[in-house]
Amino acid sequence: DRGDPVGLVRELPDVRSTDTVERAGYPESEGPVVRVVRDGKVVMLVHFFSDGRGGWLANETASCS
Repeated sequence: DRGDPVGLVRELPDVRSTDTVERAGYPESEGPVVRVVRDGKVVMLVHFFSDGRGGWLANETASCS
């Protein structure tokens, strides 16, 4: 998908409107990592990589309980 990875994660069905969605990880990492924080706890991490055409593909999604 095209767009900002944070915005893409906000559109996922498990993400609530009250969740904090923000970039995580190190700026020099290969692809962006986005975390979802709910009630002060990280509940999801989504790792992206470039699709080579200006968009992003989710490489790995981890839900935290």
